[in-house]
Amino acid sequence: MSARPEDIQRRYYAETAERYDTSHLHEDDGHMLALRYITDVTRANGFASVLDVGAGTGRAMLYLTEMAPELDVHGIEPVAELIAQGHEKGISPEALVQGDGNALPYPDGAFDVVIETGMLHHVPRPARVVAEMLRVAR
Repeated sequence: MSARPEDIQRRYYAETAERYDTSHLHEDDGHMLALRYITDVTRANGFASVLDVGAGTGRAMLYLTEMAPELDVHGIEPVAELIAQGHEKGISPEALVQGDGNALPYPDGAFDVVIETGMLHHVPRPARVVAEMLRVAR
């Protein structure tokens, strides 16, 4: 029996977690542009809370916290090894938790803004994840 694509991806991220940030992320990439835009929109609208779905090592969480310290920023990530990297960076275990975007463990309307930065192409049913993101957004 062959492994499901999402299992292969999770195994890859588990095996590369310690070097993920240096091998995948660059200061001038599209993710940074998106984060700057998200920060501007969040501040301009007076939003107070953000959830990052597929938070990985917490890069977006740290950026948002640094640029807009008034925000209550949370993240959810399925790969424990990536979460551990985020915790090593100083993100609290309460803020960055393990979970699946298909079933977000938050009540309806829990966050002002719900984001993902480059995660949807990794899931077999992106529409389901988007529906969950909309459910927990105000």
